[in-house]
Amino acid sequence: MATYYVSKKGSDANNGTSPNTAWLTFTKLLDSTGISSGDIAYIEPGIYREVLTVNMTSATVETQIIGDIEGRYFGTSGDIILSAYLLNDETLPSSTSLLNLNGRDFLTFKNITFIGGSAQDAIIKATTTTSTDIKFLNCSFLSLIGTSGANNNNISITIGFGVSANWIINGCTFLCSTPTNWAAIYIVLTTGSGSDYNANIKITNCVFFAPTAVFTNSSGTSAQEGGGVYIYNCTLFGGVNTIQTNGTRIGGSTFTNPVQVKNCLIFNRQSSSVPLVAGELGAIIEDYNIIVGCLTIRTNVRIGPNTVSNGSSFIMLNLFSPSYKNNNKSIFSPINLSANIGAADRTISPLNDINCLSRPKGNPNFLFSGYATSSTATSLSDNTKIFPSGDLVGYTVQIIDGLGIGQTKTINENHTGQFFVDGNWLTNPNTTSKYYIYNGLTSSSGPVSSATNTTLIDSNAKWKTDFWRGYTCKITSGTSSGNSIMISGNNLTILTGFMAWTANPNSTSAYELSWGSGISNSGINYLHATCGCAEVYDTAIQQSGNTISGTSAIQLFGSASHDFNIPVTGGSNNISIMGYYDSLYSGIKPQLLITNCGNVGIDEASGIMIVGPNTWEQISVNIVPSGNGIVTARLLANSTGAMGITYFDSFAIS
Repeated sequence: MATYYVSKKGSDANNGTSPNTAWLTFTKLLDSTGISSGDIAYIEPGIYREVLTVNMTSATVETQIIGDIEGRYFGTSGDIILSAYLLNDETLPSSTSLLNLNGRDFLTFKNITFIGGSAQDAIIKATTTTSTDIKFLNCSFLSLIGTSGANNNNISITIGFGVSANWIINGCTFLCSTPTNWAAIYIVLTTGSGSDYNANIKITNCVFFAPTAVFTNSSGTSAQEGGGVYIYNCTLFGGVNTIQTNGTRIGGSTFTNPVQVKNCLIFNRQSSSVPLVAGELGAIIEDYNIIVGCLTIRTNVRIGPNTVSNGSSFIMLNLFSPSYKNNNKSIFSPINLSANIGAADRTISPLNDINCLSRPKGNPNFLFSGYATSSTATSLSDNTKIFPSGDLVGYTVQIIDGLGIGQTKTINENHTGQFFVDGNWLTNPNTTSKYYIYNGLTSSSGPVSSATNTTLIDSNAKWKTDFWRGYTCKITSGTSSGNSIMISGNNLTILTGFMAWTANPNSTSAYELSWGSGISNSGINYLHATCGCAEVYDTAIQQSGNTISGTSAIQLFGSASHDFNIPVTGGSNNISIMGYYDSLYSGIKPQLLITNCGNVGIDEASGIMIVGPNTWEQISVNIVPSGNGIVTARLLANSTGAMGITYFDSFAIS
């Protein structure tokens, strides 16, 4: 493996092996005398005005072209732009494709902005022959309609019959204006004779501003078909048909490999447009999505059981918030109290996320306070207030002073001056009891009636079925005080945990139900998944049922990750953690990724588990920073099974 460099100050006559002897152009880099299989190239920030065809010998292992946006190698940070505007930004651009992959394989492009022109064949052309194992990571694509009839796709992909293409498009932004039947990503799956096939094209964590975001078409009339396009965790602003398959012969002859749309946030600006359009029923399946802004949601697409679609609702994104620069979130992530992540009654929020856990309800939003004038075991009255009937349902009441301080309950019913809660108070409030009413905070507490090793029973509770799924139940006093479990489901009076209590509570115990968001007693930061391109994966929770050392470890459910920052010193640093996954886990084994390494002058590094399920194994990564600094350790659970559990324990650095 060799490392090469491209710079606006370079020359294609150089050897390209250092920043000072860098090549000048992408054309040289990807020519027959440029980069080779397995090599890495770093690109200096700047505008590279050229169109090119990849003529290197096709790679057989991953070959990376990475924009040096942090200035790690060239000393200057900024954008890396490959532009079809060959003279300047005001002169008409080239009418040919910006980057023609020309059947080459195993190419990864990262941190690059691609600007196309009036090309008939899109910005990225992969249509001459099949290009496999292609990745676009954290890239941006911009194109406009140019000449009459130009399709102006951002990416055009043609997959040969029976080919597992293995494309990954992750964390990218697409901006294009396409005519009908073209798209930001246009995919053609070739039919043939033999067996149906999975092309395996994964489009994840992306943002689309395009009339049509992803269009999947077929080529040929043979009986066997292609499918396997996965659109997960994306935010899509459309205007025609946001995600579409054309005609028939998509997804396999029995739809074993459909186009899958999951955990996406879709906003369609035209009432006449349709976000999800399939040429035939079964070609597209969708679930766990939020779809707003249009009247007709689907054509030939079955309703996802965990999808919420509402043509009159509005998505409040940080893009529209003046405070987004200060909240350390993507501008495309939902604002905490936006209706789409379930403020108040969650009427336009899916109950569960893509990992089958209950969705967040938003951050605490204080509404008003008062003092109890009387109470019963299941109610509180304040005769100084007028509560319009039903207006407080789903809100949380918390006793913040006086008798019963610290108790929380969820309101099930309210009338003028009185509300009824979801079970018995542990201690009935009186006139000394000051309460707060919150919207966006859902919690409850109460006495334990009995318990088994995996359940808790409150015989006086009045819970909605599975309302508390994904929440944490913590014992706050009495037997088993301090223990907690994550809730897998509930009925009217019984909570069931994903795993067993360390010690069973009993009738001497009191409990509290709370959303797993914030800092736990052990200092672990955990959040559950939201919808769209800014999917929050920091979902680790503390557990004590399966450890390798000490009294606790952390666990992740399904496909998830958890980040924490660690200090490193110049020289060799060995970073390790013990990993474990259960028999419900499937897919790529758990990993330890060391990322955000630019400040210490190194590339990302990772380690992966090798052993089978139900066995602890150490994952180790060695890095050699150029100096002291901070890097991010990311724990990755890659389970394709939503109920698969991953455990991590015994982190060490030496």
